[in-house]
Amino acid sequence: MTAQIIDGKALAEELRQGFKSRVEALTAKGHRPGLVVILVGADPASEVYVRNKVNGCLAIGMHSEKITYDAAVDQATVLKKIADLNARLLDTTNLTIEQAVNQVLAWSREASL
Repeated sequence: MTAQIIDGKALAEELRQGFKSRVEALTAKGHRPGLVVILVGADPASEVYVRNKVNGCLAIGMHSEKITYDAAVDQATVLKKIADLNARLLDTTNLTIEQAVNQVLAWSREASL
């Protein structure tokens, strides 16, 4: 196979536009696609990574939320926050994790139609 040079910036923009269309389609159907990041501690590389993800979400009209905790936070606090977010954002109060994931995947498939 011959090597092929790709235009990374153009490809990234094409992908962003595709994601933006899917976000708009989901939003039009009453769903609110989004990304919630829980950042524990103050690792500079992680902060840059998370900032880029938040900015990426904003660029395509997707909800994003960043929750930060001090490095000394206990595991129970973080797990409770995850459970609260799942209940609030996915309305999974009566769903198993598998059912919730399947629901999100179904919404994603709807958006790509």
